[in-house]
Amino acid sequence: KHRNQLERYTNLTSKRLAAPDEGLASKQPKLWETKRVSQASVDKVIMNFVIQGLHPLNVVEQQGFQALVLHLQPDVSVMSRGTVKNRVEKAALVMKNNLKAALGKIEFIATTTDCWTSHRRSFIGVTAHWLEPQTLQRQCAALACKQLKGPHTFSVLASALNEIHTEFNIREKITRTTTDNGSNFVKAFRVYGHVDENNNLAPTAESGK
Repeated sequence: KHRNQLERYTNLTSKRLAAPDEGLASKQPKLWETKRVSQASVDKVIMNFVIQGLHPLNVVEQQGFQALVLHLQPDVSVMSRGTVKNRVEKAALVMKNNLKAALGKIEFIATTTDCWTSHRRSFIGVTAHWLEPQTLQRQCAALACKQLKGPHTFSVLASALNEIHTEFNIREKITRTTTDNGSNFVKAFRVYGHVDENNNLAPTAESGK
């Protein structure tokens, strides 16, 4: 009925609808305007990926992984397996030294320990727990997760615990050690546990089960 006004109406409504889209499009970054990251930041992310995911070191040499990194950031290089190995070892050493320094300021420490067998190999794990003197906040850290040589007999467990405690200089600071009720742990503390002035076995181990 109003053909003479149809063209004007169509032009006005098309501009009104196109305006929001044009605003959004102008805010979207172009491919050449995307944020570029440094080689150091890429190396750090790769390290976190390998460590936190417990991935094998050769994951950085897999074609799919390299293609992913280079697709996201073409101007960087992917570190080699040897570089990852060296950096993981260096980071572990720094972390261990920091933990030793922190435990050196603590007077009383409690530990937990457990052992298990997987694929015909024996392992032992030890954690430490303490209270921060100033804030009384509970703190914890993993001291070791290592393979044992041979079956985990009571003497092997005692020797491994002694080595771990000595490595972190906490032998004289441990007040309690929580374990399961395995006979090998029970015998290890019965045979090698501390004795008091009355020649009684000090209560240095508690059963966790």
